[in-house]
Amino acid sequence: MAFVIGGYYIHYKPIMVAKGLVQIYIHTTSTLPELKDNYQRLLDYQTFGTRDVRTLMVNTANQVLASGEYHYKDGLAFLQFAVNETLKEIKENPGNLEVLIKDIVLFTGIAIIKPELAEEVQVYIDMAQEINPGHLALKRASSTIKMLRKMNKKAGRDRGTSAP
Repeated sequence: MAFVIGGYYIHYKPIMVAKGLVQIYIHTTSTLPELKDNYQRLLDYQTFGTRDVRTLMVNTANQVLASGEYHYKDGLAFLQFAVNETLKEIKENPGNLEVLIKDIVLFTGIAIIKPELAEEVQVYIDMAQEINPGHLALKRASSTIKMLRKMNKKAGRDRGTSAP
């Protein structure tokens, strides 16, 4: 009996996450609310596949930014969901450069549409630069954020108070 219960936790949940990821890859015509629900369902399994789910989710969020869908309610809701999950991932893996860079790219894209968040994105860039100061993606993100911070000063915007 213990073998059956142990097998469930060891095998079933990761298989369901892998199956869900394949379904997300295949169903490219899903709406953003459907995608958000699918990602949430996969994250609820809380397996070692959670990082893969979040990586695919960040890729989807970057596509939302690139396509301009953030102008719509569903796009904004998806971006907020993705940001909340990436912040959880940063807390779980604070010294992981791969995680930080992936999330910084998303945060930088969001800061471009919401420049008041530039100061907060800089905090994550600084964290990553402590690990690897010469990384090209960090240099690009840092220069973008510096430009946004200058624009904020010229526009007289106050520093944002919430995470991206």
